Amino acid sequence: MSHPEPDSEILRIDFVVPLRARTTTDNWPRTCELLAQTVGSILNSRDDRLRILISCHDTPEQLPHDSRVEILQVPFAPPPSESKSFDTARRLFVWETDKGRKLLYGIERARASGSRYFMPTDADDLVSSRLVGWCLEQNHSCGYFIDEGYRLNDENLGRVYYRRRFFEECGSSAILRTQLAPFPQQPDYSLDLNDRYTRRYVVHAYLPESMARQGNPLKPVPFPAAVYRFHEQNIFAVSARRRDSPLRRWLRELIKGRPVDDALRAEFFIGAGVMQKSLPI
Repeated sequence: MSHPEPDSEILRIDFVVPLRARTTTDNWPRTCELLAQTVGSILNSRDDRLRILISCHDTPEQLPHDSRVEILQVPFAPPPSESKSFDTARRLFVWETDKGRKLLYGIERARASGSRYFMPTDADDLVSSRLVGWCLEQNHSCGYFIDEGYRLNDENLGRVYYRRRFFEECGSSAILRTQLAPFPQQPDYSLDLNDRYTRRYVVHAYLPESMARQGNPLKPVPFPAAVYRFHEQNIFAVSARRRDSPLRRWLRELIKGRPVDDALRAEFFIGAGVMQKSLPI
């Protein structure tokens, strides 16, 4: 597949969204609902120079109708339905392999079409309406990472929690120059998470360090730019996250909690559509 020369790049951010397969969830409508809220949050941008590439096996329902949303059907098999009963380590490996392949497939589309930047985006997170415009106005030669953001627990939709070093916690945390970001010459979508390219965008905490080592340092976004959502569909939350004690929850509420006011709702699209009450995490 040929790729455009740098001077022919389109000044645009492609949000590459890997959607989990229907075989990995017992609540497909809820998966689609969360994705619809993510898509709505991205489309809520003040700057419309964006595109959303949803990399998936199954066509999602409930999506907003917008020409900037593209569905990419991936050319490899989904995880088997029995993977839901695997032990935690094996389940995460299989599901994150699927996620990594889907990210690479979406990135390949961004590279082929000449988008200047792409942002790996989890199918349940929210982004600031300021993000696209700020990044494109800066037009940094390498890209950006999100150092500040919020966590939103669906068990308490009335408050968000401020997080520094947000990129270590959330996969929706890097906006990368498409032609500089690591990518194989010939992507092989049969490889598992042991493959360095399949794994690279799933293990997102090391992206800023990795890009800096390559001589392509990323610029931090100077404001909270994304919301990491915890809920009953969050693969990490239900598989590997340690449950907080009541004392830790109270301290986090006291120190880092912030009420979700009208300004936050408008900026991140919080509460838009139907956000169902979820099980405690």
